[in-house]
Amino acid sequence: MGCQNMTSYVFSRTPNDGVSVKEVVILSSSFNLRYIFLLPFAASLWKKLGVQPIIILIGEKSIIRLFGAILPLPGYSISDETIFITSDADLAVFNRSNHIPSLKNQKTIHLYNSNCCESVNVPPNRGNYAVKMYPMGTIGATRQTWKNIMGFKKDVFNIDEIEEYVQKEFGTQFFNPSDDTNTTLIGSSIWYSDQSLFSYKFDEWMEM
Repeated sequence: MGCQNMTSYVFSRTPNDGVSVKEVVILSSSFNLRYIFLLPFAASLWKKLGVQPIIILIGEKSIIRLFGAILPLPGYSISDETIFITSDADLAVFNRSNHIPSLKNQKTIHLYNSNCCESVNVPPNRGNYAVKMYPMGTIGATRQTWKNIMGFKKDVFNIDEIEEYVQKEFGTQFFNPSDDTNTTLIGSSIWYSDQSLFSYKFDEWMEM
């Protein structure tokens, strides 16, 4: 499915073992200059807000950021109360409260600009209908909430388990390794695959 580039992780710092983090932002970027040039600035802004950026270098598809809460993060101490945030490499963030749920107010998820979009088709293996689309930049939630929404049964997935999960949702023929260099896919269902998957899972979770 074209996941081979998802295995390259670049951490914004190398912590000592067991460094505890309360808030993590997952910034994924391809090597496209439009994004990678802005990536250090985005990471720096998050750090100034007290949020630990984790950078993942990938192909053109950013679906990996939905799995931030269950990625192996060596050297970090993560709990189910740790907040994981999806964001864009070209998004400048200046205000914490717009992007981070208030645990003090018993809020475990916050969706920024959640009413911006209309609808998106659910992953092909889940039917032929559309749900309200939620944008990826930004979604902040505790690890436990991410696990509940996405149906993760473990605290840590390896890359093969992530690929298997995605294939169960989209099928084995939905993605192609050439997608990463195919600019005609911009705006297509493949381009919006992360929104499709999260929006479907969130809609299901809300109805539980």
